[in-house]
Amino acid sequence: MSHTSAHQIDTLIVGQGLAGSALAWRLHHAGQRVSIVDRYDASSSSRVAAGLLTPITGQRLTRYPDWEKLFPQAVSFYREIERITSTSFFHETDMVRLFATEDERKLFLEKHGNAADLTLCPTADLPISANAPFGGFEMKQAARLITDVYLEATRKYFAERDAYHQRDLKLPADLVVQPSSISVPSLNLSCQRVIFCRGFEDHQNPWFRGVPFDAAKGEILTLLTTDWQEDRIVHGGIWIAPEVNHTVHVGATYDRDNLNQSPTDEGRQQLLQKLEELLPCSATWTILDHRAAVRPVIHGRQPRIGLQPQDERLGFMNGLGSRGALLSPYLAELMASLLLEGTLVEKKYDLHQKMELSS
Repeated sequence: MSHTSAHQIDTLIVGQGLAGSALAWRLHHAGQRVSIVDRYDASSSSRVAAGLLTPITGQRLTRYPDWEKLFPQAVSFYREIERITSTSFFHETDMVRLFATEDERKLFLEKHGNAADLTLCPTADLPISANAPFGGFEMKQAARLITDVYLEATRKYFAERDAYHQRDLKLPADLVVQPSSISVPSLNLSCQRVIFCRGFEDHQNPWFRGVPFDAAKGEILTLLTTDWQEDRIVHGGIWIAPEVNHTVHVGATYDRDNLNQSPTDEGRQQLLQKLEELLPCSATWTILDHRAAVRPVIHGRQPRIGLQPQDERLGFMNGLGSRGALLSPYLAELMASLLLEGTLVEKKYDLHQKMELSS
């Protein structure tokens, strides 16, 4: 009887969202033999994500920590993947944020009045027909990652090299972890290590049970209009991102109670109401699509990367939340350095900080 030996690779990445894709590229560029296994979910948080990279976040108008380091690295990373795949999916663009109150305007001037990349918008430069009595400011250093195009370009690249497998692995049954080897018999694969990047699905991962997910469901709409002429992405309680052919994406809701991928009437009405408040004089919007996904937020709102302490051949990279487009290139670099060089992970991203993992 003939025997076919398993295909040998260095690293198996489970999950091809923003985290898994960035890690696959980092390890591939480092010369590693990488394979990705992914169940391919069109409603995954990465594919539904807006992909916005902005320097200012939250009601306190705080500059995102390490922005000056993270943003240039993200730009360099995505430009390189665009070049390799001959695909366009990363767009540096100005964005506008509208002030909700006069106090918010004053806070902006106190915190960022001298910032070179943030400027108050003259009235003439505010979005036409927007309800903006307190004005707004423009973020000159910002970008948008078209996540579904980027993920599809990544999937295609690795599939052409027989390094992508569409499969919904059932854990732990489909992954055979033995002292001398790790294998996936259904894929005829044997590997040195496995890194899990499955988003919220990993809250049931048997090797990382102690990770405290604090996930939130988000819903977005795709709308058709012939009256919205704004090319910039606008933030004002919701965000409005222009697309092609007179369409826009509008999002997003935040729901910690119903962690599923089912769009709801409540979510749709909430977004439409906020849109009406932001653009009370706008034309009628036609709904083309309504999607929902679960953001893989981890308690403390920090991504976590690291290895299973009882078996360091098993790793975890997750919890990027709504900042996945910005953070994934840098975190993938940290993870690759941990795997290949044993470099310690920054404390704030370390999986083992204030966390006990069961195996």
